[in-house]
Amino acid sequence: MKAGSGLAGLVALAVMLLAGCGEVAPLGRRPVSDQFLTQERLSAMAVPGTPREVILKQLGEPFAASPDGRAMAFRRTETTERRILTLAVIVPFWSTSRVTYFQIQGLWFDAEGKVIQTRLWNGHDGPYGGNPYQAYRVPSGEQALLWLEKEAPKPGR
Repeated sequence: MKAGSGLAGLVALAVMLLAGCGEVAPLGRRPVSDQFLTQERLSAMAVPGTPREVILKQLGEPFAASPDGRAMAFRRTETTERRILTLAVIVPFWSTSRVTYFQIQGLWFDAEGKVIQTRLWNGHDGPYGGNPYQAYRVPSGEQALLWLEKEAPKPGR
């Protein structure tokens, strides 16, 4: 056996082991904050039939809005230190990192500008964070618009 082949084997083994590494998820719950709503609380604030002007007074300027103004997203974020579970092949280890939790509050309006539907999108930055458009990122305005389009009320609802 050549001396170089043993080194190449070790390098290949190291590459295979590192390929199995990765962050799994932050540990702990999302921070408790008045800006993060429950679906029940959002539904109580934006009862079907509530005018758009009332919503804007309660929630402020939208983060993203459809061109026709019939769907709006309001983004809330909070960053905190969290323990992160990381796996190296099957061996877990811990680290601490900053995690930004997000909530997109979506509201849809009828032609008269009255609420017809509300939805929440919760997640955090990092892998498995709840952003199907781009891992490790809090949703951008464009991603919020894609979500608003995907979650829009179906005709006849």
